[in-house]
Amino acid sequence: MSSVRLVSFVSMALVPSVALVACGGGDTADDPDAAPIVLIDSMPIDAMPAPDAIGCQLTECPETGVCTDLDTDITNCGECGNECQGGSTCDEGECTCIVDYVPANPSFGFEQLSDGGFIPGVTLGFGIYSAGGVANVMAVGYPMGDVTLGEPGYDLSTVTLGDPPLLGVSYDFDVQTQMPSNVAHFATAGTIVFDTACAEGFTGHATNVTFSGVTGGLTNPTIDPEGCSFTVESVTFAFGEPCATE
Repeated sequence: MSSVRLVSFVSMALVPSVALVACGGGDTADDPDAAPIVLIDSMPIDAMPAPDAIGCQLTECPETGVCTDLDTDITNCGECGNECQGGSTCDEGECTCIVDYVPANPSFGFEQLSDGGFIPGVTLGFGIYSAGGVANVMAVGYPMGDVTLGEPGYDLSTVTLGDPPLLGVSYDFDVQTQMPSNVAHFATAGTIVFDTACAEGFTGHATNVTFSGVTGGLTNPTIDPEGCSFTVESVTFAFGEPCATE
């Protein structure tokens, strides 16, 4: 979570002016009653000094100088320097594990299919689904052109994190910024099976899956040994269009 430092600057530019005022009408210089021409020098108004920059209105951590909200910052939760473990969020200054947000049959309100566009050499399905009152993300991938269909599938405990096949989820997707949150889990145990796969889309399921909390989100995941984890008995997925049957 990035901190925000509010700074306000106020500036004022004043341009001096000269006013020429002549009193009397129609009188000449020889007329003793003529009022003299008076030049009134402009009186410059001192520019108002700019106020000092507005300081941190939340909490400024002395070690880093970061201005943050200790109630919600996962890197400074409750107190400066207290970083929440992978797979958890900061709620009212307490690190809270997020678990059980993967339904057995997620229904994607939005989905996208990519052949190597996001991860080179990987066919990746990306979908947003609703669970726990928020929008969440699921990402499933397999090696392009080299996927084994049907049983027995792939043992996820033998796969290096980030390599295909992969199954990852992220909690509380920010619809406005279109960015996943820092709360993410990757499947590190269980079996994943791809039932169908073609250029138009793919389907499959996973069983006895252990989801382990990671740091770095979905894009740069690192397993946190002390992270939050949970298991699901089974989960199905479908991305893109159904494959044509012969």
